[in-house]
Amino acid sequence: MWAAHAGAPPGDFTSLRWSESQSLQRAENATEVRDSATAAEQPPEKKKEVPTERASVLQLFFISLDGVFSPSGHKAENEIDDRACATDCSKQRGSADVNMENSGEETGKEPEVDPEADSVAVMALEARLQLNPFDAAAWDALLEMNESSALYERVLASFPTSVKYWKRYAEFCYRTGKVQAASAVYRRCIYACPHLDLWLSYLRFLYRVGSLHDFVQNLRRATDKVGYSYRSAPLWMELLALYIRVHNTLLLLKGNTQGLLSAPNLPGCSPAGLSPTPLLASEEEQRSFCRPLSATVGPLSEKLADVNVLRTAFQQCLSTAIDGLDGVWAAYCSFESSVGASNSQLASKLTGEMEPHFEASKHAYQ
Repeated sequence: MWAAHAGAPPGDFTSLRWSESQSLQRAENATEVRDSATAAEQPPEKKKEVPTERASVLQLFFISLDGVFSPSGHKAENEIDDRACATDCSKQRGSADVNMENSGEETGKEPEVDPEADSVAVMALEARLQLNPFDAAAWDALLEMNESSALYERVLASFPTSVKYWKRYAEFCYRTGKVQAASAVYRRCIYACPHLDLWLSYLRFLYRVGSLHDFVQNLRRATDKVGYSYRSAPLWMELLALYIRVHNTLLLLKGNTQGLLSAPNLPGCSPAGLSPTPLLASEEEQRSFCRPLSATVGPLSEKLADVNVLRTAFQQCLSTAIDGLDGVWAAYCSFESSVGASNSQLASKLTGEMEPHFEASKHAYQ
């Protein structure tokens, strides 16, 4: 018996118990193997996706969509053709070669382009740039002849902090349908050259193709990075208009029609710069404010539930020397009166502490 069951002590009863325990252990191991194999075959559970809100759900009041981002000049992302820029450049080159002999031809006929003339011109410009890589006129001429990402990279190697070239590069990528490339260029340029014009262009881009979360997050970043500029009023007014709409939405959800705020400096404002009626969000905006911004970020209504978020935005704006501060001050006083209705002394204290900053900023701008 000992030989038959190696490792078991002698004795029939003990050997039988040992044999049964070994069989049970083998059965349990086999079950674990089958369970592991079954689990491996099953696909992992998909996480519930949160619908992404588009930034274009918002109504813009102060950031104008000019240039390539204007409604008339904008194409839907799936309509943008990579050949558009090549066609435009070809037309520009061709128009320069039109001579008097072609003046009587049909206007719809595109003039022919002389490739040899283009080649000679490019060689001449390249020779100029070899002598002086900072010849902006030569770079501009090359870009007019053959605009491309590779050429913009060369230009920016010579002018790494040029607002003009960074902006043209990013908008060129967007115009030719390279949305991901445009996004990458914008992220590079606002780091290499944080300038108000670049941030405004980036926000227009995000409004057209980005999510609500990206737009709101970068609008707040823009006020932090370039909000000190005396020309930054559009950023501050847009941020306040957005926050006020969310604040009013929260009040309406609670059934509270008292304390609804007006936005400063909207069209049709009073001489003090304050709108005569409360600024209310559209139904689509209200739904967007109450939805999660992403899988990891809660809704805007959750963030703005803390009145200190709007209070901080007001106070930072009033501490900046920009245009339209009278309207912002009137809106801020109305805000403190509404949220401090149960404590008028606190509201008076907060506005009293802020008034010297408002006066100093207003005087500095003037």
